[in-house]
Amino acid sequence: MDLKYQVKTLDFINKIINRRADELSFIGPVMSKAAMPQDAAMPHFAAHKSEEGKLARCTPEEQGVDSGYLASFVRELSESDEIHLHTVMVLRGGRVIAEGSCRPYDSDTWHVCHSLSKSVTGLAVGIAIEEGLLKENDRIVDIFRGKVGLFQQLRKKNLTVRHLLTMSSGVSFNETGAVTEEDWVKGYLESGFLFDPGERFYYNSMNSYMLSAAIRELTGQNLTEYLMPRLFHPMGITTLYWQKCPRGIDAGGWGLYLLPEDMAKLGLLMLNGGSWNGRQLVRADWIGEMSRKWMDTPKEIGLYGYGYQVWMCERPGSFQFNGMLGQNVFIYPDLDMVIVTTAGSEELFQVSGISEVVERYFPLEYRPSKKPLPKNAAGFQALCRAQEEMCCPEERIPWDRHSYRGGWRRPGPLRGSRQAGGQSVRHPLCLADAPALRGLDHRVYEMERPGGSILPLFLQCIHNNYTGGIERLAFAYRDGHLYITVTEKNNSNTVPVGFGKAVRTQVCINGELYRIACTGKVREDEDGVPVLVIRFYYLEEANVRTFKIALRGERITVMLLEQPGRKMILEGVGTVLSGVKGLVGTVTNVLDSEYIEYKIRSTIDVALEGKAADPEN
Repeated sequence: MDLKYQVKTLDFINKIINRRADELSFIGPVMSKAAMPQDAAMPHFAAHKSEEGKLARCTPEEQGVDSGYLASFVRELSESDEIHLHTVMVLRGGRVIAEGSCRPYDSDTWHVCHSLSKSVTGLAVGIAIEEGLLKENDRIVDIFRGKVGLFQQLRKKNLTVRHLLTMSSGVSFNETGAVTEEDWVKGYLESGFLFDPGERFYYNSMNSYMLSAAIRELTGQNLTEYLMPRLFHPMGITTLYWQKCPRGIDAGGWGLYLLPEDMAKLGLLMLNGGSWNGRQLVRADWIGEMSRKWMDTPKEIGLYGYGYQVWMCERPGSFQFNGMLGQNVFIYPDLDMVIVTTAGSEELFQVSGISEVVERYFPLEYRPSKKPLPKNAAGFQALCRAQEEMCCPEERIPWDRHSYRGGWRRPGPLRGSRQAGGQSVRHPLCLADAPALRGLDHRVYEMERPGGSILPLFLQCIHNNYTGGIERLAFAYRDGHLYITVTEKNNSNTVPVGFGKAVRTQVCINGELYRIACTGKVREDEDGVPVLVIRFYYLEEANVRTFKIALRGERITVMLLEQPGRKMILEGVGTVLSGVKGLVGTVTNVLDSEYIEYKIRSTIDVALEGKAADPEN
């Protein structure tokens, strides 16, 4: 990473850990989060509410798979406290044989793909090659000749499209540039090299962005516009959005939002060699190039190698679209199977808890029947029950792993207890069970020091959408619901809290809308102080924000937590800092790992103190 980017990176980290959120944006206000469309008539973003374009469904036995086996698979994924599954879908023979969503998530809401987007960009490159727009050996400086000076032409003369596809460019301008720079193409072309192109694998999302920028340069169209008539519309994929850079170019390496079923369609396209309903949308030989190993990968992030914007899997011939935090499409040609997951885990790459479970249930020796199996009423009932009972770990087990002042007092069984899959499921307290909430009606609390946000820090960074910190919390009780109003600088959101069942709504942060579901519970801390736990599930994202509010009459203490959170952000910051070690001599204190960890902990897990204020002010 070049010196000026190092300085900006350190400045960015310094502002994060010192809670100067209102100073964080280096690139100005850029709308990067679209609202999921409600109107089916909206061009390019129409939600298909009919059965047209939907994948066929059947029982697992009709496709030679045991329902009971899939029931165990679904349960293990959904009940993991580490995976934080949102949705899962299993296909064989082109038909959906198992699917489910962990409440409060659903499959009718588009979901962020993160780096799974890269594989779609790889498909776009294959289509562009077939149309004669570019070739794998084309030099990047030739594609962007009008934007490259003589020095850059000489410096990057050997960098080709293939190097970008295989993550072997060696270019040092990486993901941090998406946060600190406005002109990403310029930053990439002016950046230096960590090694010669093609020498080794180095994961860098800006490689994928440059592929997107290349298609924009050659066609005048963004990836979304380019792929609509060539890929998305023929496949019935109409509910999507691709986040853009400050210059209006689709991000390419991340930022794509798709319905889980549409992710599955893309997996089927790969499985069928680029053919969809008898129409060849992508050349079969390009699918073959994408899905064969081109580069060895570090074992800690990928065990089996990397192709063209896809990861290799353990089974011979199998491969995977992978996005951080649990967004996956597994393609198993020899099994004629596709498996899709969306989640909110703490894992960044292919080596993950989800991959481990998938590989354990579908090992090398696994072979489904080539013929339909006899009906299996008990197994199918078990699968249906497993799918119906899916819910997020936070809602299945009301006491989470984060302690508050030493830990929670574990209450006795709650009303409505039942058993599901061996887990004790306790329904949350309703308002009648929590008299402490009655005293919150028309209460307003001013924070002694603004901090945190209803929007998780991770999403603020991803969307370049920063807030000045929570200044006030207000509560009201009406129509059988408790409402919380979170007031931040330039933003105020009033959200109904669901007790026993999540309430869906949306919040607006600096003009950007986020679909959420909100749940609430009441607990006691170790001192017997009632604590209101409110969770805001960002349904289109991989993230959850949790408020833990200790109610002490005239005062409250608020802990703000996020999932995924500390572990993931610390790993990300560690990766960034490893690239700026050239400045260690001048910023020793900033780079101290213990100091960084302490500051990030206090930035992610924010503690606020509030005191009662006049509700009229």
